[in-house]
Amino acid sequence: MFGRKSHGSAEAQLAAIGRSQAMIEFKLDGTIITANKNFLDALGYRLDEIQGKHHSMFVPADQRDNAEYKAFWAALNRGEYQAREFKRIAKGGREVWIEASYNPVLDGDGKAVMVAKIATDITEDVIREVALPTGLVDIKVCAVDETWSGLKLVIRKENRQPTENS
Repeated sequence: MFGRKSHGSAEAQLAAIGRSQAMIEFKLDGTIITANKNFLDALGYRLDEIQGKHHSMFVPADQRDNAEYKAFWAALNRGEYQAREFKRIAKGGREVWIEASYNPVLDGDGKAVMVAKIATDITEDVIREVALPTGLVDIKVCAVDETWSGLKLVIRKENRQPTENS
């Protein structure tokens, strides 16, 4: 499977990845070309709301113009991939955490021609990492659909303080 250069095989592999991962494509200047349903659902947008806009729309406002963000895009333009956890901003200002790989797509000469990002929404995991050490307990009670479930955190019963009404 890996190492073969069959066009049909590459398309099938991409389709397989796209069924489970959020994917978005950018021009080298950060302009959004397209995104799949998983990406759009994770960030709460329709394609026509983001297509042609800049990647920075997903970045916290205090990071959009800083040197690190500029260096991030400069590295992608040099053909260097970027992979880690990222805080992103969804429609309406909701915070989303993703584990993502931004991958420069190279032409036959090894020059970057676009960037393809593959991501997984890890927001619930990040919330748990912060909340559980404080003594909260995750008591998820139901799944909303096959890929998303509600996260409900409560104070452990033994740590609850009595109130006037209890």
